[in-house]
Amino acid sequence: NGQPIGFTVAGGRGSGATLDKISTSQGLYVDDQSRVYVSEIGNDRVTRWDNTTIGVIIAGNGTAGNALNQLRDPWGIYIDSNYTAFVVDRGNHRVQMWETGSPVGQTVAGMSGVSGPWSYQFNLPTSISFDQYGYMYIMDSGNNRIQRWWPGATYGTTVASSTSLYNPRGLIIDPLGNLVLADCSNHRVVSFAGGCGPTTTTTMAPLTNPPNEICDAAYWNSTIKIVAGATNTPSSAL
Repeated sequence: NGQPIGFTVAGGRGSGATLDKISTSQGLYVDDQSRVYVSEIGNDRVTRWDNTTIGVIIAGNGTAGNALNQLRDPWGIYIDSNYTAFVVDRGNHRVQMWETGSPVGQTVAGMSGVSGPWSYQFNLPTSISFDQYGYMYIMDSGNNRIQRWWPGATYGTTVASSTSLYNPRGLIIDPLGNLVLADCSNHRVVSFAGGCGPTTTTTMAPLTNPPNEICDAAYWNSTIKIVAGATNTPSSAL
């Protein structure tokens, strides 16, 4: 709200492996109880912070690996209404689901430890979002594409891609259903415009949806639109 000075909500005691510290974090999520979730690539874990004093491990065991109780360079996080955590396990090229209190996760997308360009694989994925139907949208950074995936399905579907992307990282779905992403090494933010496919009956009115929702016949334009950062060079100009 325009406050001139920020305050610490998690960590703040230097880098380290103890639960009062955070080491090289990448992902962040805040749930409906204002609890903060942090993915720590330096500690290969995801911690939840109910206060600023100490965190609680909700995914991973603090050591890198591809076993079901481990993570390797976790990035994006999504917490659903049951407080189940979906973690983009970047170094293992997979997405892991961790139910509340479970000591192990389940692979719900990708092949553990195996990267590739096929529809059942990822190459260094980074971010995750969900639509209202329960589909995951995963930024498959190394393949310059966004994959839509039902949790636990064998294959995903490419819904947006472009050879002009360069190391894309962050991903959100905006209120109009557009896919907005951070095109990291091109120093810009771009979007893929969303639309609704034709209805099955020609006499029906076009589909309409409330904000933040995607129609069930959604598609995305293959042409990207630059929404911030007009060139591929960094700048400090306002």
